[in-house]
Amino acid sequence: MTFPLLISKYQKKVTVERLKSAYSQLSQAIQLSETKNGSKEYWDYTLNGENFYRQYFAKFLKSFDITNQKIINYKCLKGECYSGSYQLDTTPKIALANNITLAIANHSYSGTILIYVDINGFQNPNVRGKDLFLFQINKKYGLVPYGFGTPDENLSDSGKESFFGVMDREILLSDKNDACNRASSGNWCAALIMTDGWEIKKDYPW
Repeated sequence: MTFPLLISKYQKKVTVERLKSAYSQLSQAIQLSETKNGSKEYWDYTLNGENFYRQYFAKFLKSFDITNQKIINYKCLKGECYSGSYQLDTTPKIALANNITLAIANHSYSGTILIYVDINGFQNPNVRGKDLFLFQINKKYGLVPYGFGTPDENLSDSGKESFFGVMDREILLSDKNDACNRASSGNWCAALIMTDGWEIKKDYPW
């Protein structure tokens, strides 16, 4: 195996390990929070990201606020993100162990809370699907990757609802705006990694 391939293999391993660590810490925090704040089904999903963190996470995560915020214009896999994509320059950042950084935002469109996980803090490359991954907290399912439930756009509204909870690998890799490929944003890349059993496979847009 050549030296560049060894480096790539190591980077993929570290990426998955840190992503899995963040997912584990957040999942545990949700479980602990439910013992005090009741079922996540009844949490206040109208709160902005910072207040949601203060209300439901601050006491249950080994984390601290980053007071010296650094503005980062995260890119999509295809380059510049599409119009309307969430920018994280004004979103408060929270630091976990191992240099993992979180940014939490309210996604009023879907009634969920978005959690951006940067596995290496403010270091490069600052690209979705490379070192930035997206999760959401759903009232019913809890912490899930963005793309958890990726129905075909031709389905009826009722069909789309029934599809939620299913991650279709073909759709996650498709040409849709959020898909995990070099022509899209990369927002579904965490979903792809989890679908593949916490592994970055050969067809991943690495």
